[in-house]
Amino acid sequence: MTDKTRYKVWRSGPEPELHVIVYEGAELPRGISSLGPWLGSREGEIANMKPHYRAMLEDTGFVVVRRRAVEFNTEG
Repeated sequence: MTDKTRYKVWRSGPEPELHVIVYEGAELPRGISSLGPWLGSREGEIANMKPHYRAMLEDTGFVVVRRRAVEFNTEG
């Protein structure tokens, strides 16, 4: 079951700069899931997300981010 109060971040194994944010419990979008295998990364409360990530997640149900793992932060 999808929890729309929490999010989960997945990081691509082959491309560690590629991250996908989804609602907790949601499946990765079909075209994106083939870019894995995916490793679980961060998770947290939607209310704590940066506004632009939160808006994109609410609009599309997922967010794709290309950023080095050490630079990537969903909250702020």
